[in-house]
Amino acid sequence: LSVCGLGINRGIDFAGGLSIKYEMGSAFEVSDVETALKNAGIKEFQIAKAGSEQSELQLRIKAIDSETGVEELRSALETELSAKYPNMKTNEATVSYVGGVASGTLLKNAVWSVVAAALAMLIYIALRFDFNMGLAAVLGLLHDVLIMLSFMVFARSFLQMNSTFIAAMLTIVGYSINNTIIIFDRIRENHRKTVYANMPRQDIAT
Repeated sequence: LSVCGLGINRGIDFAGGLSIKYEMGSAFEVSDVETALKNAGIKEFQIAKAGSEQSELQLRIKAIDSETGVEELRSALETELSAKYPNMKTNEATVSYVGGVASGTLLKNAVWSVVAAALAMLIYIALRFDFNMGLAAVLGLLHDVLIMLSFMVFARSFLQMNSTFIAAMLTIVGYSINNTIIIFDRIRENHRKTVYANMPRQDIAT
């Protein structure tokens, strides 16, 4: 899952850390935010501007040890930035914090949920059709998942993998397996017809 050493850009949900959004009330300088973060002892961070007037500050900070540390960081950051940007709306800040343990558990649960769903589909299709069809369906699902993950690698500069992505991936997997079952059912129906009775299934499919 990497291209030239680059992997998926994991969001706060999976990487752990702190995400904060502030409405600054006016355009702001990224250098001022960098200085405030460094003064607060933060070395690893990402800063982005958003909004029609580029007045929304979006911060992504890793390596926050506890919620106590989050409050201390917010207090120091808001004090320094408010002095330079008096229209900054600190009361309307959007804060998301996920600890390292929670993010690791979420990622593990997401992986196991996909594995469990694939196994359940394999068993269902094997019982309704045959094992080879079930195996083909699961391999097709694996192909779809890898395509989505590959896209996330290429788009890592502006897309993050978070819980919303997992929901979207499961939705695509659901539609994909539904389409596969419909095709398998049509192949089985055609195989029962006299004209196709002696033909291999791969020829019927083509």
